[in-house]
Amino acid sequence: MNPIPSATRLVMAALLGGVLAFLSLPAAAAESKKSEAVKTEDTLLREAYGILEKADHDYQGHRHAAMHEIEEAAKHLGLSLHGDGKAHERQPTSDAQIREARNMLEKAHTALAGHKNKKVPKHIEAAVKELDTALAVK
Repeated sequence: MNPIPSATRLVMAALLGGVLAFLSLPAAAAESKKSEAVKTEDTLLREAYGILEKADHDYQGHRHAAMHEIEEAAKHLGLSLHGDGKAHERQPTSDAQIREARNMLEKAHTALAGHKNKKVPKHIEAAVKELDTALAVK
């Protein structure tokens, strides 16, 4: 009986390792996409909150109400929202910021629509409605 030469065994082991690594790629990619999606939602909520915090305060309380809804959604996701709130903009700039925050929240709402805690998308939806009302106030 001829033993398998060590060089052949080494090549076979390398091939087997390569095949196993290749087969594990889809699972690793799916996990990476999942954590990226969660990070994106967190980022969208944080950025939208930060934009609203710095926007002009002339929206008859609707900007503040939207911020409260974002805070509630963030609590359910285990997020803490903080910002400096120091830069208050002129009205046209502020309106553009409100629209930008609204678009971010729409994206977050779509991404979190199937979240296990149904309160999360409801709070985000309520925040979007508050921003729609804020933009209608003139």
